[in-house]
Amino acid sequence: MHGRVQSESLAAIPGIRSDKCEGVGFEFSDHDRSSAVLLSYLRKREACPPTSLQVELADGRAVEALAYIYNGRNLVDPSNSVAELAALVSRASGTSGSAIDYVKKNFEGLRAAGLEDAAVTELWEAILAYNQG
Repeated sequence: MHGRVQSESLAAIPGIRSDKCEGVGFEFSDHDRSSAVLLSYLRKREACPPTSLQVELADGRAVEALAYIYNGRNLVDPSNSVAELAALVSRASGTSGSAIDYVKKNFEGLRAAGLEDAAVTELWEAILAYNQG
């Protein structure tokens, strides 16, 4: 599935710069054991509970989707420049590893899916530049 999220609830969250995003979604059966295992894994991995959102698919259909949108105490100031974000990412780590690895995996995952996210690409390039300097 390929589609777009447009929601007033996204824009109301500190740190979210837009009320729209585009990406890839995955459909899971409600009664499939492997789907339950994967959703359990995601609930443990993500730093927040899933949020139910209305998503518009590329073919125009609207479906309900779960998205993980962090709204906790460690939000990054949305007025930070990309260079400032690169510096923060370069110093940050969590229980699942470094923030650099997280951004790299997102950048590479989007590219592997044939998607270009200008903000992710810009941040990844800034991280590389910051760590070379």
